[in-house]
Amino acid sequence: WCLGTGEYIHKKQLVLQSIKKSIEDERALQARAMELLDDAEEQHNQRLQTLEQQKERLTINLLPKLHTELTTTMLLFDNPKEDSTTKQFFDKHNIPYVHPQVELSALTERRETAEKINALQSTQEHLVHMQGALIQHVSEEAKKELETQQRMLEAETTRLVTAAHAQPHEAALRRSSIQAIQAENKQVESTLQEDFGPIPSNFLDPITLKLMTDPVLADDGYTYEREAILDWWSKNDISPVTKKPLPRGNLQPNVQLLSDITEWKNQRRAVSQKMPTG
Repeated sequence: WCLGTGEYIHKKQLVLQSIKKSIEDERALQARAMELLDDAEEQHNQRLQTLEQQKERLTINLLPKLHTELTTTMLLFDNPKEDSTTKQFFDKHNIPYVHPQVELSALTERRETAEKINALQSTQEHLVHMQGALIQHVSEEAKKELETQQRMLEAETTRLVTAAHAQPHEAALRRSSIQAIQAENKQVESTLQEDFGPIPSNFLDPITLKLMTDPVLADDGYTYEREAILDWWSKNDISPVTKKPLPRGNLQPNVQLLSDITEWKNQRRAVSQKMPTG
């Protein structure tokens, strides 16, 4: 099919009108863009002008004034004897005034006080350390005495039990005496624990409960005296602490714990040597 002449002309006019409208819209957008650019340029010029005015005001008015005040202030401090003039200047400008010599003295006093406080804190820490070492030393001596009394008590208990079969009445009296001695020992032990404190628990072997001299770390994560754990393995195949199976022979020296025990013993020995005798 083909368009008639009238239809072709009509279609052509429609296309031309559409193109003309697009051109007009584009020109309108360009005009709007130019207006916005002109507005932006005008605002920019206004801001530049404002900045120039502020710069001129600072240069002409404020800077000379600040320079004059600074010069005056420096002159006042160059003549420290004129305290009254300096104070008047500070009062005029609502500035808290403290004479430089007074301020320097206050700073010096604060520094000296801080140094004295630090020295006192160091002395206090040293005294606390020495007190702890002394307590450990006295605690060890008291513990030895308590152990001696306990061994004597055990020996006496064995003798009384042996004699109980032959002399029931006398045995009953002696059992009462033993109970009284045991109660007294418990009270003494409690007093020692409160006054001096025990040996650090991590220094004691879990099997013998004695101070370790050769601590070794086993696979159960606990540290033992080497001879004690080897003797334990000769009779058992479980952990003394966890009661779970414990592989034999895998022992690692606990170097850090041995170092801590050695340092602790050295501190007690040093305190013991410093204590007066007789």
